[in-house]
Amino acid sequence: MHASAGKLMQKRVAVAPGNLHLHFSGYDPRAAGGRQTIRLELRGMLPPDVSIIEVQLRSELIATGATKQRLLRTASGLWQPLLLSFSSRNKEHGQYPLEISLSHEQVSKARRTWLCTSVIFVPRADASLTEIHSVFLTAQKNIRVVAEDGGIATLSGLGQSNGYAQGNMNIEISATDASIAKLDMRPPSGKYEIAMGTIAWDEELMEITGEPEAPLAIATSARPEKVPPARPATNTSKTTATRWAGLTGQQTRPHSNMRLFALNEYVLGRMEQHPQADILLSHHTSSAAENVRLTRRISARHALIRWKGVRAEITDVSRYGTLLDGMVMEKDLPYALSAGMQIEFCASVRGIVRLQVMAILPHAMIIAEIDAGAGSDLLYLIKPETRPQAAAQSPPAGLPLVFHFQGGFWHRDIATLQENSLDAHTDLKAIPQLASVGRYASVPYAGVQDYGTRY
Repeated sequence: MHASAGKLMQKRVAVAPGNLHLHFSGYDPRAAGGRQTIRLELRGMLPPDVSIIEVQLRSELIATGATKQRLLRTASGLWQPLLLSFSSRNKEHGQYPLEISLSHEQVSKARRTWLCTSVIFVPRADASLTEIHSVFLTAQKNIRVVAEDGGIATLSGLGQSNGYAQGNMNIEISATDASIAKLDMRPPSGKYEIAMGTIAWDEELMEITGEPEAPLAIATSARPEKVPPARPATNTSKTTATRWAGLTGQQTRPHSNMRLFALNEYVLGRMEQHPQADILLSHHTSSAAENVRLTRRISARHALIRWKGVRAEITDVSRYGTLLDGMVMEKDLPYALSAGMQIEFCASVRGIVRLQVMAILPHAMIIAEIDAGAGSDLLYLIKPETRPQAAAQSPPAGLPLVFHFQGGFWHRDIATLQENSLDAHTDLKAIPQLASVGRYASVPYAGVQDYGTRY
């Protein structure tokens, strides 16, 4: 591909990171007339209960005309790649369609199917690498520049006047971990040649059957359950729904700050006076100046936690990265959460903020801040308007059972099933599991200005 330091067409990558798509890589058009293998990776968001997907591939280049394979999801939430082998021996040069069908079927759920069609280009045997890339890139005019973790990525030479007429260009520049990547498109004179050894591209998957809505209720056992005693009539209604609250205890007691949230989606991000997140994170075990510096390594919107039925998943949306059980999460890709997992912010600097999933209950998830010293946080991520059954799973020993119902937060004594509304009028000392809590606050972070004003 000939490219001058001149007029180039620039267009964003067609497939958005969150959209379900297949990433093709390793295709070498120079192997015309021979056998080769390309790699297919499934990327995008799927529910965590989807773990196996059947794949059918059809093309004239496949020896049998079609092949079937399986995509398997790993414990980390990523999908194992597929390898597709084909041969262009004795095939006429040109473009060959590759039809791909993905399907997933579960008991009591409708079958889901996704389709896409790609094209594999078989060049002439005598075609030069420049001609091959020029033909392929006529529909792939993408330029992407990425800089993360303090890195610098630059692309220059796009503004010259004597540009290549077609402007065929596919460039990706990235810099991570404070490195620097640079491409200068201004040679001393004339044109020069850029050619990739292999080609990679994305194809978006289109779903042809809708996903059925998840049931709103969890199936219960046939055994009659013990009914909790009725609550006082004065506590059964609230004029406005409470979406968050804070219970502050003694600073010498671990996890003395209980922060309650009742949302459908939880944004975790940097602690600041005008926050963009619901759950605010900060480093607070060093000097004041060091705490501020390290807290800046947490993005304003760093990660998202969402409920998916009775399960929960986390997605990294930051510029600094997130570790899940020590593994760097791929950005914009949801990962299933389970009890015992550790979440660390950020990926490049260790020890800023570490959280551990203590329990995932049908009505709530409990997450604790670890290695943060006295006064660390205990986070309750609660499903709104969900009152747990009497025989429901209890929190780990020593942790209170708190839920959200009728527009407010409630505590249930696990032994007696007595329930008490949690608000500014509640005598917390009368509740054994909350006796050490000093006071109730209507916001989880009382010292933060404008908390919740983004809603």
